[in-house]
Amino acid sequence: MRKRPLRGLVRGLAFLLLTAAVIPLGALALHLWPGALRPLRRLWCRGVRALLGLRVRREGEPFRDCPTLIVANHVSYLDIVVLGCVADAAFVAKAEVARWPLFGVLARLTGTFFVRRHWRQALIQRDALAARMREDQSFILFAEGTSTDGLSVRPFKTSLLSVAEPWILDCPGRSRR
Repeated sequence: MRKRPLRGLVRGLAFLLLTAAVIPLGALALHLWPGALRPLRRLWCRGVRALLGLRVRREGEPFRDCPTLIVANHVSYLDIVVLGCVADAAFVAKAEVARWPLFGVLARLTGTFFVRRHWRQALIQRDALAARMREDQSFILFAEGTSTDGLSVRPFKTSLLSVAEPWILDCPGRSRR
């Protein structure tokens, strides 16, 4: 396979330009019109998908009757781009991600829900996630708590899964759009 360093450089620069445009827009939207963060998140994900030449095939439609917790395996960081293209949902991530250069800023601006992995925080964080879901926000949770090779399923970090119980959100049958 022939390497194409120029194409990689162009894609990297295009990624940085796209991201450099989205960050100030996101910061502005955060203060003036928080509802713009959702389409901005999808725009960034779709732009990155196009830059990388990823093709996404979706079967079916996402559930939209009430806020939803989407549980997925995390095989690579491309999962974030792909799921961000097809689901109108923010991500749940470990608190350390908020401090990562560039990606931490993007995660904060796009409404990522950050969790601290300590059992004493589980109920507090579940309730905070439920409060955001009551405000009509869906979330994507990588239940294994890490990325894997996808060949097997590791034990789930279950503390946030209870947010999907109907009595927690009290929203069955509520129309979302």
